[in-house]
Amino acid sequence: EPLDLRLPLGAFNGSLIVDPTLEVLQRTIISASAAWIAINALKASGIDIWLFTTDRWLITRNDGRYVPREQRTIRMNPDIVSDLGEFTNDACKIVGVSADPDKLARCEIDMRTTLAGQASAIRSQSYYLDVTPAGQDKGTFVEMMAKRLGISPRNVATIGDMRNDLAMFRKSGLSFAMGNADDDVKARATYVTDTDENDGFAKAIDRIIAFR
Repeated sequence: EPLDLRLPLGAFNGSLIVDPTLEVLQRTIISASAAWIAINALKASGIDIWLFTTDRWLITRNDGRYVPREQRTIRMNPDIVSDLGEFTNDACKIVGVSADPDKLARCEIDMRTTLAGQASAIRSQSYYLDVTPAGQDKGTFVEMMAKRLGISPRNVATIGDMRNDLAMFRKSGLSFAMGNADDDVKARATYVTDTDENDGFAKAIDRIIAFR
């Protein structure tokens, strides 16, 4: 059943905010220079690259292992282009995609150094490395939502499972790590709920409601 959503939604780790009809309320893009650096660094590492604008998902090959998965998740088909460099002036998020988690972890460390102060680089899955605008993350989205609702961020509850969720854990008053999250993510949450497979999200929502 469709959810009766009434509040803004955050995408791309908080760099894009839309209303329930998907009308853009706020958008922050990666600087063109940082986008160039990210694309070239990922390309040099032999990692597949996706680029997201406000309303497009751009790839250079459609046979990537995770393309079908992303299509199901975001319910959007990618546009295949020959050169992502042509879109560096409009990039909300750049994603490095690899089935080799160790390789992507090494790339994450390198990218943080290379892009320091220009953009954020953090994995949202073991196989996705997200590059997003500097100064925008899930924590800033929590602050924006709290301000919009006229409440303290300490009255916001968050649920996550990856390191890119830690920014919102730090800002919110109540946080839940999924049971399948890494230990360092669990250690920084207020509570740990069950796994994805065991309805951990629903169980966390039940606990949040019980706190009211």
